[in-house]
Amino acid sequence: MSEQITPASVESEIMRLSALLEQATQLTARRARAEATAYVAYKSAFARAIVDPSCDGRNREEREAKATLRSLEELDAHRQADALLTASQEAGRNIRQQLSALQSINGNLRHLLTNATGMGG
Repeated sequence: MSEQITPASVESEIMRLSALLEQATQLTARRARAEATAYVAYKSAFARAIVDPSCDGRNREEREAKATLRSLEELDAHRQADALLTASQEAGRNIRQQLSALQSINGNLRHLLTNATGMGG
């Protein structure tokens, strides 16, 4: 059995999703800062490793490979922070799409109710 859709129920869901979107936005901001911090930590570790005299190599690719191996922990932290940020951004987009759909439903429902009651223009 399906639930009856009323303007009040749609508006209630819009309010719930709006609050959820605000939370998602704040979480995304925190995750963006964490991702930026992790990125700087990784790039700093990589740069320190590549200029370290003990990180010698026959060519640039070999030096970069050694520097990457020396900064794997920071690279992993950066990749994980980036994944969390991406997931948070996607959640925000999903909530916005749900809100948009509900706003369309709400507009159509109001139009139908207005015309059904003879109050329309």
